[in-house]
Amino acid sequence: MTVVIVGGSSGYQMILDYVDTDANIWAIASIYPALQSYPIDRVYEIHKEEKWKAFNYASLGDKLVLPYTTAKCPAAQLSPTESLSATYGILFSSTASWMVAAALQEGADEIILLGIDMGLNTEYGKQRDGLFFLLGQARAMGVKITIPLDSQINIFGQQYGV
Repeated sequence: MTVVIVGGSSGYQMILDYVDTDANIWAIASIYPALQSYPIDRVYEIHKEEKWKAFNYASLGDKLVLPYTTAKCPAAQLSPTESLSATYGILFSSTASWMVAAALQEGADEIILLGIDMGLNTEYGKQRDGLFFLLGQARAMGVKITIPLDSQINIFGQQYGV
């Protein structure tokens, strides 16, 4: 199973490369309004309701994945946060890290990250460690990790000093 995880930074447009494939396309909620015309399989929202962006989350039905139940979105799937935390610890520092762990739990053999940029000099730079830990776990499990060469998190496409 291939899982394409799409965030809201540059590079998310590469989703077009995966639309007509068997890949499972999972999006972070903040980018969903720009992607709603594409065949998105899941939309992850880890934040509390008061931080939700301005679109109708309930309209997503069971495509929406939340870490808690809410009357606003009764059809939403529950993220298995307890089992993921039991397996990987308390390293979840971003929505993308929760999504990678879910993909691993579901048996993904390839994880593709598009629009997930956590540049060191940005507010997201503090979220890199948890994601990198999970990507290392994935590699150790034999999962193929694909990250665009121009992504700020691409530590696999080039080596230091070479």
